[in-house]
Amino acid sequence: MDKALETTTEYIIIVCFTIMITFGAAGNGLVCYVVARNSQMRTPRNIFIINLAISDFTLCLFTQPLNLYKLLQYHWTLGSFMCKFATMFQGTNVFVSTISITAIALDRFQVIVYPTKDSMKRAGAAIALITIWLISFLMASPFLLFSILKEDQPLPAFDFYIYICIEDVKLATEKRAYSVAQIVVQYVLPIVIVIVAHLRICNKLKYRMVHQQNPGSRSPYQRKKNERNRNRKRKTNFLLIGIAVVFALSWLPLNIFNLLSEFNLDVFRADLQGREQSININLAYAICHMLVLASACLNPVLYGWLNDNFRTEFMKVLCCQCCKDFQSWIKMKLCCHTPDVAAPALNVPAITITANNGSGGHIEEDGFTVAPSIVCDDVSRYDNEEVVPLKNGSNLSSGVNNYSKNTEPNMLSP
Repeated sequence: MDKALETTTEYIIIVCFTIMITFGAAGNGLVCYVVARNSQMRTPRNIFIINLAISDFTLCLFTQPLNLYKLLQYHWTLGSFMCKFATMFQGTNVFVSTISITAIALDRFQVIVYPTKDSMKRAGAAIALITIWLISFLMASPFLLFSILKEDQPLPAFDFYIYICIEDVKLATEKRAYSVAQIVVQYVLPIVIVIVAHLRICNKLKYRMVHQQNPGSRSPYQRKKNERNRNRKRKTNFLLIGIAVVFALSWLPLNIFNLLSEFNLDVFRADLQGREQSININLAYAICHMLVLASACLNPVLYGWLNDNFRTEFMKVLCCQCCKDFQSWIKMKLCCHTPDVAAPALNVPAITITANNGSGGHIEEDGFTVAPSIVCDDVSRYDNEEVVPLKNGSNLSSGVNNYSKNTEPNMLSP
């Protein structure tokens, strides 16, 4: 019986799978751990990030090791139940991950584009979490019918049998229809939703930045503020583009592979003249699943490390005193908050404003940070889409009273 892959190729695949499984499990496990140890991180808006981390964590520790085993071993020794359950759970992981990514995009879209609508509560977040898993289980349940354990006799002259976990050829037509529906639900619709939501977010942030700028002001403070807003918008745009690109490129090869294996399997077979197959199906299978693993490794970076609150918690868990300097350097490069900046010409003190979003904190304009308060360097408040500064020479205490509904008491900085 010929080996599915050459020995050198097998070793390379094993090393790549091991590295990515380790990194992905560590990254997603870290996300779950910081949420478990810090109750302040268990906000309704973080529920989808947590759900994505749980799904990717199980994908790294359970699903992908079984895929590697199935790739390297021709026979299946784990029994009929595991043959069916492993395939179904893999499909569940796929659906949970993509639905969670879509839900994160829609949640940020609602927070930024329609901020006046009611925020999600804890009960609603818990219901959404349970619903995502139930829907994913139901959509992946047909794999219980498609996967069977088949007895095979590789050497007809000997009374020797092995078992292989394969798809039932009797249900080939049903499997093709299901594969098409799966690609539409799991890839096409989510990528369209993610791209449209991110485009709307970018346009909204651009609109806010333009209307919050004061072109007539030439003060150093105003120029620095405008530059800070442009940097924040640029960072947000890069992050949104990165999320969409990673999602699209990570899942596209696997969906193409599934379509080819269902409708054009000859591309993976040798022809009748004995020429080699145009594509090695086992190598293609390995590469597609490594790209999925890469997505599971990058998600903690895109949704965790690039989130200010998650990054702070990561640094607390991972780093000692020597890493605090590195954290300060990261904040200086990536963060847009400079609460100690003061306008020398105006000499106006700063005021801290807490926005009421229903989750105990505010949502930054980029939609990726939930923090207890906002530091407004120009003593201003957000009033729908406009920033209303206090006039020069006005009584500061009276200004605070005027904005009491959006301002915490006794938060005036000296």
